Amino acid sequence: MQTPLIRKRAPLMAWLCGIALSLLVAGCGGGGGGASSSSGGSGAGASTSVVTLSGVAAQGAPLIGATVSVIDANGASQGSTLASLVSGEYQLPLSSPSVKFPLLVQAAGVDMAGNPVVLHTVVLSGTAGQTTMAHITPLTNAVVAMLLGGDPRPRFTTPSSIDSTTWTRLGNSAAVTAANGFLLTVITPNLAGVKPTALNKATLNIFSDPNFHADKTGMDALIDGVQVQLGKDVIGNEVLRLSNSLILAGSSEVVVNLTTAKTGLSLATPAVASNAITSSRITTTNSTTIAHVADLSTLQSRINDLLAVPGVTAGSFNPNNLTRAPIVSASYNYFNGLDWGGLIDQFVAYGTAGYQLSAFQVVGCLDDPVPSGGCAKVRIASLLRSSSTGQIMQVFENVASWSSTAGWTFVGNDSANAVYLYPATWQQWTSHGVVSGGTGLGLQTDLSTVSTLVGNAPRLGLPNPNSSARTIYVPPSGSGPLLLVPTETGDLITDQVLAVTQVGPLSTSDVVPGALYKLTSTALIPFPADPLLGQFVADKVYTTRLTAELPTNLAASAYPMMDNVTTVPLTSTDMTNGLSFSWNTWAAANPQLRMVEVRAVITSTASAPVKQVVTLIPMSSRQLTLTSFAGLVPADAIQFTLWLIAQDEQGRRYISKIVADS
Repeated sequence: MQTPLIRKRAPLMAWLCGIALSLLVAGCGGGGGGASSSSGGSGAGASTSVVTLSGVAAQGAPLIGATVSVIDANGASQGSTLASLVSGEYQLPLSSPSVKFPLLVQAAGVDMAGNPVVLHTVVLSGTAGQTTMAHITPLTNAVVAMLLGGDPRPRFTTPSSIDSTTWTRLGNSAAVTAANGFLLTVITPNLAGVKPTALNKATLNIFSDPNFHADKTGMDALIDGVQVQLGKDVIGNEVLRLSNSLILAGSSEVVVNLTTAKTGLSLATPAVASNAITSSRITTTNSTTIAHVADLSTLQSRINDLLAVPGVTAGSFNPNNLTRAPIVSASYNYFNGLDWGGLIDQFVAYGTAGYQLSAFQVVGCLDDPVPSGGCAKVRIASLLRSSSTGQIMQVFENVASWSSTAGWTFVGNDSANAVYLYPATWQQWTSHGVVSGGTGLGLQTDLSTVSTLVGNAPRLGLPNPNSSARTIYVPPSGSGPLLLVPTETGDLITDQVLAVTQVGPLSTSDVVPGALYKLTSTALIPFPADPLLGQFVADKVYTTRLTAELPTNLAASAYPMMDNVTTVPLTSTDMTNGLSFSWNTWAAANPQLRMVEVRAVITSTASAPVKQVVTLIPMSSRQLTLTSFAGLVPADAIQFTLWLIAQDEQGRRYISKIVADS
């Protein structure tokens, strides 16, 4: 990771980061993450003349370090604060003693897989000098989306887009209760599967339960088991998609037309009309898995205890010299090329660096198809944080399974390669930040491996029988990006993207959520003790599915951009000497996106491209310094380009190619 500085010649910008009416607004006490607040105070020292909000921001795991912000029914900001880096709890005294209710509350952060998450809730009333509890979760976000008739994110960013009729509906306890009741009816099968006791739809309080914590019990276990997504259907209608989180990737069990839902909630007797709904309720339960999701905390604690051992070694994880360490299943072969010994080595490296695992989050199911008894192989992720500073350092992911004898253990994905598919859109820009050329849509493909690929080059099978499959090329080193041509050009779109065009290999039917892709490869997996020896894996087939449709927001403002580029254009001299830049303005306008990668590339007429590739860790600074290219610029250099790649919570990517002035 490069030392973050600001762009040269640019000013420094700091990075700051029935259910009755009483159910929604009246909870007092509890919560509080000890976080600082930009509204002038926090915790017990806050002014007694204002309402204080308190609660938990969670997405099946704490939304750690999330920025919690509030606007009132006048569209006025009422302050912001940061949620706890451990629990996701927050406490926020409002800026003004005379706020106009209802309030919209937003939490913007990253989940345990490193994806950007923006959630909302509504607060109907509060009393000055007292604390009103307001949890912020995917469940409350779904209710707010139905009341607003669309995605809350752009409406919160531009409060003037929320008219007085909409504010009235948000403040109508009957409308809130109707939307909440509909949601709980849809997810009823999931209520029975949580621990320690089943949840009761009639008494469940998703807004202000004083006993709610992001600890994988009760309502938090429920949230882990429910997938809530916002998007658009094929004709552009804003929709809410609900499903069990442990079904096939890209699947939805219930789809709600948000415009139609809003219309029904505006009636004298509010209700989500049946014509707004594609299906009435979630049918898949996965009750066995969800019932034991709280035990993931036990697995996390066991690993963290071992990571904290001074002088941690592989023996720390395997003191009895077992064939497999206790946290690794006997069925574990590989996870993205790492065998079980490699997994233990990975943990040792974490412990040596002083890292600890944050809470595990369920991010999906590996089984394809999902067994009739429910998902058995669960994808989980956790943010690694420094035990000394609390800073997020990287993302850990693997696949685990639960058994009555061993609890949760890692089972891996049995893949010699890490294969990722990202629905993507891209846009080219001039050095002054002006759009240059048309917008592209397609699929970014990425393959990384710790193995040496031998024999035939790996092949990617496309889902549509009418598609023309291409050959995947991997550099001879056996590691690096997936390339679609034998020679790397340095152009990300040419090298790693399959475009959706009339004459290209992908059609629109290839990029629907759930589309199945298969990778066939032959590899030599090295043994950790002797990298020259290994296990030969011949003509192995790996499958993966798209999790989301292509990006639908193609507004120029969504594509990542440098600060001040319109007044301080990007030049080849900047890149040669070591470029420093920031992206605060773009990030503030797009909380639903996170910059995940930056590439600086110099191409030439005959030489191989010269490049720097920086992967950005979650919650990192919005500033970056690339090292100097001095002495590395080819004599026949023809183009200097800066690539900025951002990603949303569903894995869709926005790619900007900025061409520097020569």
